[in-house]
Amino acid sequence: MPSFLTPRVIKFILFLMVFFAGMGVGIKFMQPKIDDLNQLIGSYKNSVENLKALTAEQNSAIEKLRAQAKARAEAAKKAVEAAQADATNANKHAAEILAKKAPVGIDPCTAASAELDAELKTERSAP
Repeated sequence: MPSFLTPRVIKFILFLMVFFAGMGVGIKFMQPKIDDLNQLIGSYKNSVENLKALTAEQNSAIEKLRAQAKARAEAAKKAVEAAQADATNANKHAAEILAKKAPVGIDPCTAASAELDAELKTERSAP
């Protein structure tokens, strides 16, 4: 027996042989599980990408809805302002009509009826 093959070296070589044999068996035993897990990871990655795309789509739709809501709010605000201006004008006009006095010597009801007829003609002829 050569001198470098001491009992310690032989034990170490045997240990390495057993270790690598065990590794080979372990790899053969674990490889299907590793393949399954890699496939599962791939499907999770696909799911994440799909969810990212759906999230981006939803965020885009939300931003579009926000822009539409803002436009509707601005249009409604303008409509309210226009309606308030019309109401103010109508109130002023009504106050002017109510402030009119009936001419002396004419029945107040007849004067009011004539004034109302004139006002209706004016309103109906206006665009």
